[in-house]
Amino acid sequence: MNGLVNAINRYSVADIIGDERARRCISRVVFYICLAVYMTASLLQYTSIKTSYPEFNKVLTQITWYCVYVATANIILFADYSLIQIVLYIAMMILLYQSYKSCGTRLVYQGFVIALSARPVDWKHLRKVLLYGMGALIAICLILYAAGVLIGFEYYKGEKMRLVLGYNHPNVLGCIVMTFGLIWVAVFAKRSKLWDYLVVIALAAFCWLGPMSRTSAISLAFAVLLMLVAHFWGEKLLDCIVIRWLLSLFAPFCFLLIFGLSYLYTPDNAFFQKINAALSGRVAFGHAFLDKYLHTWMGQKIKMVGTAESQKTGKPNMYLDSAYMRLYVSIGIIGLLIVLFVMIAAMLYAIRMHDWGLIIGLLAFGIYGISEVYMMYVYFNVFLMGAAYGEFSDFGLLIRRKEKNENL
Repeated sequence: MNGLVNAINRYSVADIIGDERARRCISRVVFYICLAVYMTASLLQYTSIKTSYPEFNKVLTQITWYCVYVATANIILFADYSLIQIVLYIAMMILLYQSYKSCGTRLVYQGFVIALSARPVDWKHLRKVLLYGMGALIAICLILYAAGVLIGFEYYKGEKMRLVLGYNHPNVLGCIVMTFGLIWVAVFAKRSKLWDYLVVIALAAFCWLGPMSRTSAISLAFAVLLMLVAHFWGEKLLDCIVIRWLLSLFAPFCFLLIFGLSYLYTPDNAFFQKINAALSGRVAFGHAFLDKYLHTWMGQKIKMVGTAESQKTGKPNMYLDSAYMRLYVSIGIIGLLIVLFVMIAAMLYAIRMHDWGLIIGLLAFGIYGISEVYMMYVYFNVFLMGAAYGEFSDFGLLIRRKEKNENL
C-alpha cells in the first residue's frame, strides 16, 4: 500500500499534462497577471471607492472572482503539485467555499486559492515583484487622494485626528505600510544593512504617528528586533529543533492566547481589565461574540457594529477585530484550521530555505492577527503564499536535524 501511495505521489498533474518549458512560462505569466489584478482590485475596495462609487465597487468584486477562477485553473492544470497535494488542496478549497457560503465572507477562500497559485514562480523573484507592486499601489492611491478621487474619512483617537489618506480606516493605511515594510525585510533581510533597519523604523514611526495604528507599528518594531536576532544568531537558531517547533507553532500559539483570554475574560478581574485595555477592548469583544454565537465547523454570519456606524447610529460598538477570533467565530473551526495549516506550511518552507525574511514576515503577521483582522487576507499577508512552495516532507524538520541549505 505504501509503495502505491509513493508511486502516485511521485507524479504531479503537470507531469501528466506535459512538463514542457512553455507550460511553466504560461503558468507564471497567468499567475502574475492574476496576482496584480486581484491585489489592485482588493486593495481599492479598502479605499473610499467602496462608499463613493458603489457600482464600481461591485465591478471590483466581480474582478476578484474572475481572478480566482483563473487561479484555480492554473493550480489544477499547470501547478507542479503532486497528485496527493492537489487532492488535499482541492478538498480544502471546497471546505473554504462552503464556509464562505455559510458566513458570507469570500476573502479567506479567495486568498487561499491565490496563495496556492504561486507555485510556478520563484519566491525570491516574487518578493521583489511584491515590493515594487505594493509601492506602486501605495503611490497610485496617494495620487488618487491628491486628485480628490479618494476622500478622507475622519477618525479620532482622543482629540487627535488619525491620518487616513483616502482609505476607509486608519488601520488599513497602517497595515498597507506595514506590509510594505515587511516585504522590504523579506527582500533585504539577508544583507541587513543599517539602511534597511532605518527604513523599517521610519515606517513604524509613521504608523504610530500618522494613522496611529499601534498594532502595525508594534509589528514592524518586532520585525526590527527579529532582524537583529537573525543577523547574529539566525543559522544557529534554525539548527535547534526546539526553535523550529516554536517557530512553526507560533500562529497556533497566538490563536490559543487570544482565544483563551477571550473565553476566560471576566470584566471584574483586574488582570483582564489591564489586558483588555492594552488590546483596546478586543478581549471583551471576543468574549461577547463567544457568548452570543455558536461554535461552528463551517462558519456563520455575524453582525458587527464598527466605529463609524456606531458614531452615526448611536449603536454600541461591537466589532471582532482579531483575525484568529474572526476565523473561529465567523469563518468556522475548519477555516481556522486551514489558515493555521497554511501559516505552518509557509513557516516550514521558510525554515528549510533558511529564509529569515519570510520567517520574520510570518511571525510579525502572527502577532498582528491577535488584534487585527487583515492577517488572514493574502493581499495584506503576502507571506501566506510561502505555503505554495511547501512539501509534506517539510514536516520532517520538526523531528530531525535540519540540513544546510544555502539557496538564498
